[in-house]
Parts: sequence; structure tokens; C-alpha cells
Amino acid sequence: SDVYKRQYQRRVRGIRAPTTMFSPCAPHEGDQWEIVETNDQEWEVLAPELQDPTTTQSLSFWLNGEQRTVANPDPEMRLLEYLRSIAGQRSAKQGCNEGGCGCCTVAMSTGGGGFVQINSCLRLLVSVAGRHVWTSEGIGSDTAGYHAVQKALALGNGSQCGYCSPGWVMNMWTLLQQDKKWTPAELETQFDGNLCRCTGYRPILESFKKMVGGPQPSGPKACVNRTSTGESAMLRLPGESGSFAQPTSLDQLWQVVADAKGRGLKLRFVHANTSTGVTKYFGPASEFELSPDIVDLTALSDLEQINVLPDGSIQAGAGVSIARLIEVLGANTASQAQQALAKYLLRVAHVQVRSVGTWAGNMLMTRAHPGFGSDIVTMFAAAGVAIQIADSAATPTELSVEELMVLPDSGLENRVVLSMSIPPLKTSLIHTEKVAQRHVNSHAIVNSSICADLVNGVFSNTTIVFGGLAASGILRAHAAEAVIDGAAVSDSKQCFATALAALKTDLAKAGVSTDPRTTSAYRSLLADSFLYRFFLVAGANKLPTEYQSSIVGFAAAQDRPVSSGVQSFKTDPIEKGPIGQPVIKLSALKQASGEAVYTSDMAPAGTLHGAIVYTHVASKTITAIQTEEALAMPGVVDVVLATDLPKEQNLLPFQEILFQGVGDVSPCVGAAVGLVLARTEAQARAVVATNAVKVSYSENQPPIQAPAQPIKEAVKTLRDFGGFSRRKIHPAIQDELDRAVEAAEGDSSFKLVISSDHGVGELESTNTLTGSVSTGAQRHFYMETQSSVAVPQEGAIELHCSTQDAAYTVGAVATVLGIPQHKVTVKVRRAGGGFGGK
Repeated sequence: SDVYKRQYQRRVRGIRAPTTMFSPCAPHEGDQWEIVETNDQEWEVLAPELQDPTTTQSLSFWLNGEQRTVANPDPEMRLLEYLRSIAGQRSAKQGCNEGGCGCCTVAMSTGGGGFVQINSCLRLLVSVAGRHVWTSEGIGSDTAGYHAVQKALALGNGSQCGYCSPGWVMNMWTLLQQDKKWTPAELETQFDGNLCRCTGYRPILESFKKMVGGPQPSGPKACVNRTSTGESAMLRLPGESGSFAQPTSLDQLWQVVADAKGRGLKLRFVHANTSTGVTKYFGPASEFELSPDIVDLTALSDLEQINVLPDGSIQAGAGVSIARLIEVLGANTASQAQQALAKYLLRVAHVQVRSVGTWAGNMLMTRAHPGFGSDIVTMFAAAGVAIQIADSAATPTELSVEELMVLPDSGLENRVVLSMSIPPLKTSLIHTEKVAQRHVNSHAIVNSSICADLVNGVFSNTTIVFGGLAASGILRAHAAEAVIDGAAVSDSKQCFATALAALKTDLAKAGVSTDPRTTSAYRSLLADSFLYRFFLVAGANKLPTEYQSSIVGFAAAQDRPVSSGVQSFKTDPIEKGPIGQPVIKLSALKQASGEAVYTSDMAPAGTLHGAIVYTHVASKTITAIQTEEALAMPGVVDVVLATDLPKEQNLLPFQEILFQGVGDVSPCVGAAVGLVLARTEAQARAVVATNAVKVSYSENQPPIQAPAQPIKEAVKTLRDFGGFSRRKIHPAIQDELDRAVEAAEGDSSFKLVISSDHGVGELESTNTLTGSVSTGAQRHFYMETQSSVAVPQEGAIELHCSTQDAAYTVGAVATVLGIPQHKVTVKVRRAGGGFGGK
């Protein structure tokens, strides 16, 4: 929502009016920006720097081999929005929109001439300046011929609904462009950023593994990025409500910083922008994250340097990606501790984020959002890493990781993290732990890093750091450290007991996090177990056989054997073909190339885009809905509310209310209030994200009534909704349900025990359990989110829907519009995932 606020400020003042020029294509006329007001003379007053020959206002990059120039680009626009809404390249799909699913994956060139896979939903458009970007329809298509990767996925039956397929294709294509001979085992570790909700992954991995080990298919190669050719013109976009600069040298960076200081601005430094996918879950944005004055550091090759020094220490610039850091740390065979850090870094995010996301960005995100349990912060804090920051070419200031985390905003204002120094750690034992919902691509519930020098069996220089445990951010367990220092490994049992008591003192002093997603007691127990495992690992060579399994970690992807599977099916003799013979799905190749059109890809000329306004509280009466602010926003055409519909039309099947109105009690968080209609998708979303439709609620909350006799109600539901259940439940069981409902009437001690030996549908119980269970919100997580396109016809309506129940949709739409069902046509060409909820 904060991003949309900044976009709104820029767009409403008319200072961002990007136009796009294609070469060698004809000028593109699909630009959807709305210029509210422009004044050339005023623009010149606002931006005297535009006369500076060392700066430029034009962004230039290559898309699928063709150079594109975007004049005066919006600094907040994501690459995915440009690809889909302006360039018309729709193979990169919009799924989670936070870098978690991989269906937006594209390939981007690096300064060294190679490629990396990135999430285009996170990457800023301005951050691809001077680079090559390739999408799936760019590497192969029906007209140009399909690429070997696309063919492999299709022929291997690796595409089912197909919505995620272009993302998988581009990840694999990128791997084949890299200067490496992949083995099947290595290949399987490279797809932790791509989800598929249909195939079960086996056919995808089997398809791709067949491509490695032999001759590699050829493909387009990247040219050298302009950032590697020395200082060049700086992309700079001054403006009244915000500015943007992309320096290409440190001298230009310090010039921008000095200018900001002189004008009293607070700069927001960005690199890969990957943190925006997760920060919304960890509290409000910081002052720096909200700043409209952006400095993009992606063109600074000086910040991407990493060097191993003669003593084994490592100096890494702030622009070094996590992937590059893993590579260098893992190659240092002289330090087992550094190699352990490399292995732990593989649990951070996923391939697409690690390929461009930086260690510095991760640290600064954690500083702004202490509730985020950063693996990088806890790990480097325990390892004694030093951070260098500066605001000019003068000698930088050096801080520890802990000092950086608690540095006040005033101490970081307009200062840049330049680099870090990682100690050699040659005599150190470092033990890392993390508990999360998944092994990779999942935030830590609690994590820890414990580092100690271990010489002649004695601990010294112990550092214990926990993340996700304390309410205030990372926790340094000083009391526990003091107990361990000087202790012998042989005395681990007694030392652990004393250290555990000291740890509880540390926790009591800091305060355990009250994050409602997990209990404080659970977090504390995890900390205890992490400390226990440290002692077990330290004395591993003396552990009895029966305890050895306790130090074996979860088998990470890189430690597992190559997956395998066999699919067996019987076919008819070939003379009866093609009936009974296995054939590839007719649309598989188009799905792999991204040419297959989904509902979310459709946008006829003149289409209005909708976004639903939801309630933010439950069980409170809505007292007012105000739309004036929303209607004044750029591109907004209307806000449809319950008052725009007759009461009998404000209904969906099963008596579900479509829009909650004034006087209604909000049944839950997320109940629909209205529909915003705007010229573009971004404009519609901006209304929702900025809460421009003001919904007011009563102060008093009506009491929530617990359902009476829930077992009886459940039995009645089974009996009464026989339209579905009677086809699935054996008649004998149905008879028992009928008798049970009759027996339950007036019986407050009613209990239901049904036993049957009638096969499927059997309900059987030998024990009775009492109590209550509540469940939180569930996510179907379709790769293609709920989407529909409505096209008015002659007194009728035609709908293109991503739905699994066209008949239900016909009935619902006919009711809301107040027209006969035969005037509603629903077309479902394909759905990007379903699982019964669409």
C-alpha cells in the first residue's frame, strides 16, 4: 500500500508521463499513463539538472533482443507491469506478486555477460537499464519455432494447467546459459523458487534432467552491461513529489547524496527490491522505505566486488548478491566455519531472490522490521562481521551487525552501506539452526547462530545470537555466552545445564516475542533445543551411537539423492491408435512458451479494471461508506456499492450477500464492500491499497454467538443437503443419519457414533472425543488468481472466467444483473489452477 501511495502522488501531479519507443518496431500506442497536468516551463524550473549532459531521462534496455527506450519512466513501476501492460509480453504471469511463486520469472543479463533468473514482479523497471531481458515467448514460439527447453517440458508432460510453465522454462533456460555443466543432482537444487500446484514436480524435473549431461541447446547471449564500461550518463528523474537517481560510479553517488543533504531530502536506497515482497507482513514501512526520493544502486559495479584476502577474511561490497556470497564462502576450504555459513545461506529465500538480492538489503530490511527473523543478520552477527557505511568519499564508519541493527534513523540518514568484512573463522565452530514452515523459501519462526573458538577442547569467544525470539529484534545471549567461555567440551553436560539457566535470564531480560503466529512458550523451547544441539555438535566425536542421529540435520536439497519416479500405464495395440496411445497435450507447447491465453491475460481495448474493496474488521456494524476520495483518484470511473443494486439482486447463491452495505454487520475480515472500476489495473489496485474508500464501523461489537449443538447441526447438514451428499454416502449410512437427527431432538447429551461396513463413505468410531477446534484462514493459492472479463453483448453479457463451475457463475451473474440466465454466457478456455475453489 505504501508503494501505491507513492505512485499515486507521482501520477496525480502529472510529473511522470512515460512514453515508450521501440526499435525496430513502430511506436507503441498502448501507454496507459494518465497525464493530469503538464507545464513544460514549470518542468524546466523543477528540473534544471535535465540540462546536464552527464545525466539522462531515458531508460534503455533490450527486451527479447530488441532495444527499448522509455522516456521519463516511473521509478516505482515493476518490470512485470511494463511487460504485461505496455510491452504486451504476457508469458510472465502475475501470481502472488511478492516473489514467492516463480510464475513471473524472466532472465536478465548481468554485467559480466551472463544471465540470472529474477522475479519480474519485484524488479523495478528502471533497474534493468542497459541489460537484456528475455521472456518465454522471446526464446521460442509457434511462429519462430519452439526452444528445446519448451519442447522438453511439453513432451515430458510437465505442463498441466500451464500457468506456471513459462516461469519454469525461463529458470531452466537461464541455467543453460550459465558457464556450467549441470548434473541432475545439482539441477534439482535450482528450482526452489518455482511452484507448481498441479503436476507434483516429477514430470517437470524429469523433463529438465534429460537436458543436462549432453550437448547444451544454443540460445541468445547477453551483451556487456553498460555498468561494466566505466562511468556513463546517470539516469536521473527530478520532480516535485519525488526524485530518482541511478548513479554509475561512486563519485556520482556522493554527488547525489550531497545534493540531497543540501535540499533536506531523506534518500531511499534500493538494489534488487526483493524485500518488498515480504515487508508488508512485518509491520508498517519505515521512514526511509516511504521516502519518494530513490537512489538505485544496481549500476554501481564498485559495490559488487568481493575479494578473499591473504589471511582468509572476505571483503564483500554491499551489492554482492547472496548467490555470489554463497559461491565464495563455499569455496574457502581453509575455513569450515565459512563453508557452514555458505550452506546456511542456501536456506535464505530461493534461487530467483538469491541471484540478485543482496546481503546488505536483507540487513537493512531487518533493521527496519525487527520482527523479521533474518538468517543473514543472526549468522553474521555471531560470526563477528564488520559493516562499513559512509555518506561521502571520506573514510567510512565501521559498525558491528548489532550496532547497525540499533542505529537510530538519524545515524543512517543518507548514509550508504558500502561493504562488510567476514573474519577468517579458521578455528571457529559455528552452528546455525532454523525452524520454519518449509526448509527453504520460508521465514524463520526462530533461528540462531552460535559461534565459538574451539582450541584444545575448550570454548572461547562465544557469541550466541537468536532471531525471531525477542520482541525487539535479534537477541544476544550474553549471560549464556559467559557460562560457555572457558568451559571444556568434556564438561558439556554440566555446562549446558548452567548455560540453559543463563539463557532463560537473557530471555527474561529481553522479553520473548508475542507474535500471535506462534506462542512465546514454543519460541522459548526452540531456543533451548538450539542451545542443546550446539553442545551435541561440539562433542560429536564422543557422542554415543544412540545419540548420533540427534545431530543429523534435515536433508537439504543439495544433500538428497536425485529424485526418481516411474509412471506405468497400459496402452492398446498401435494399430488401434491414436485411441489409447499416450500423446502430448495439444496446448502444452503454447503453455510452455507463454502463448496460451488465460483470463488474466485478456484486456480488450477500453476495458475497465476492477478491484474489490473489503472490510477490515469482523462483527461490527458498517455505519458509513465514503467514496469521494477514491473517485478523485486518477483513472477511477466508479465505485459500485450495495446501494447500486436492488436488495434482491445483491445476492449470490446460498443467500450469500454480494456487497455489505451500511447497516450490515461485517461477517468477517475480507467481506466484499464494493467494486472499484478504473482505466488500468494499477489505478484500481491503488484505490484499495490506499484505503481510499472509507468504511466506518460502530464502536460496539455485537456479541458473537457460538453455534448451538454443533454436532447436531453437522448431522442435519449432511442429511438436508442431500443433493451432493446422497450421491456419495452409502444409503445405509444415510438412513442412520436420518435416525440420528430424530434421536437428537431435545437430547442435550446427544452423541453420534455411526459404524458401518459399507465401504467408501464409512463413518466409524470406537472412541469419543470432546472439545473444540478452530481453524485460521486457508489459502487455495491458485497460481492464477480469481479473474474474469465481462464483455457486454446485445442485452446480454459474455464472461471469460477462470472458473471450475460455469453453471454457478451463470446463476450468480444472472441474479446480480437481474436478467434471465440464458442471457449470460460463460466461456472457460483454461484456468490457471483450481483445486475446487474457483
